[in-house]
Amino acid sequence: MSIKDRLAAKSATIGSNPKVLKTSDEGPARPKTAPGQLMSSIPFLAEKERELSAMSQENEKLREQLRSGGVSEVAISELHEVQGRRRRLTMEQYSELRENLRQNALVQAITVRARDTGGYEIVSGHNRVAIFRELGRERIPAVFFKEPDDTATEASALYANLFQPDLTDYEKYLGFKKLLEQTGKQQKELARESGADEGSVSRWMSFGDLPPDAIAIIETKPSCIGGKAAMALASLSREGKSDAVVQAVKALAAGNITQEAAVRLAKENKTTPAKPARAAPVTFRQGAKVYCKVIGAKETIRIDFHSEEARVAAEEAIHAVLANFSGSKR
Repeated sequence: MSIKDRLAAKSATIGSNPKVLKTSDEGPARPKTAPGQLMSSIPFLAEKERELSAMSQENEKLREQLRSGGVSEVAISELHEVQGRRRRLTMEQYSELRENLRQNALVQAITVRARDTGGYEIVSGHNRVAIFRELGRERIPAVFFKEPDDTATEASALYANLFQPDLTDYEKYLGFKKLLEQTGKQQKELARESGADEGSVSRWMSFGDLPPDAIAIIETKPSCIGGKAAMALASLSREGKSDAVVQAVKALAAGNITQEAAVRLAKENKTTPAKPARAAPVTFRQGAKVYCKVIGAKETIRIDFHSEEARVAAEEAIHAVLANFSGSKR
């Protein structure tokens, strides 16, 4: 058979027995190769990417609301308290606030500032956050504070509560004391910035001149004494009547007397501070002989050696001891 005849025979059979394709009710078969599987996953990945994009846009919208000063809600779990900023409420005040927030919506949003390590620090509203946590709430309305400076934030936290009627004078003292230490500014300058009267600030700062034992008592009940009484008691303390001042503050905290009576009690106390006993000379011996005598009086220490040679021998060691105590170099 010629080549032409053989080609004609093969072409005659084309299409006479077509291949039957399999059908399936389960949809397209899953590709068996890795590239094919990757290609088939593209629609699924695209859908997830759209979901993530929507979440990102929602988060950015939230952050923009916070940056622009608008009120938004933040998760309670993201809030962190800064030591020293929280207002001290009495048990009665705290209970009243808790009952109010349990039954009613929060009217005054808290103020927060973003932290470099994530989450937010509370600028004002610590008690409200604490109560929301106790009530099992997950989110709370908040305003974002845009000031990045720590000192300015502390000042704003203090000034936000400064003229609240239930903020005690002792707490005002603590706030101004912290700002004075942080900023290095003068008391008059801080008074001007806060809008407070200079005389009022001076009365608040007089708490710093009270005896430590009196401060420890006031810490337990800051509302027991105001700045006016504190200034009067501080003046008496400087006159040497610290013990009488402590007793007066103790009676105040117990609710036994008024502030005016406390000042009067400390003023009328006739107790004078006991004079320190005069130190007796100390004698050092070298065998049976006296090596030296040491006599202390107020700011002076006197050493009498039995000979100049003994003084010269000990002088270098004395200098070394004094240099060590003073931290200086000769």
